[in-house]
Amino acid sequence: MSTAKTYEEAQREAVNIIAVLDDDTRQRLYYAEKAYDEATDQWLQDWATGYANERFDVDEDDGWGDAHEEGMDLAQESDEWLPACDLLMTEVAAAHGVSTDLLEKAAVLLDNYQGWSLVEQRRIELGLVTTH
Repeated sequence: MSTAKTYEEAQREAVNIIAVLDDDTRQRLYYAEKAYDEATDQWLQDWATGYANERFDVDEDDGWGDAHEEGMDLAQESDEWLPACDLLMTEVAAAHGVSTDLLEKAAVLLDNYQGWSLVEQRRIELGLVTTH
């Protein structure tokens, strides 16, 4: 029997954990998750730019843009991707005063545009927030 969590299970777990956090921690975690998303996006852009620059002269060859797009796809398959994510997660978590464990939970919400609204919905269900 597999002990691996499905995305849905991981998301449900993240929502349940984040929903019961105090307001300050939840807010810092929200901003940390946004900063982590921006940091990983920037890392991917930088990697893809380096990839494209190694293959084409940006000023002289029309293939640079295609190489950059290819680099965006290849970046997450590179040997550097997971260590970079770990480092960025550690740095961002420390900068926002949250644990990497909590930031990992929040990062699960990145893949769902409704992630943080699901947290608020869960808070309402738990009676932690009243709606009027």
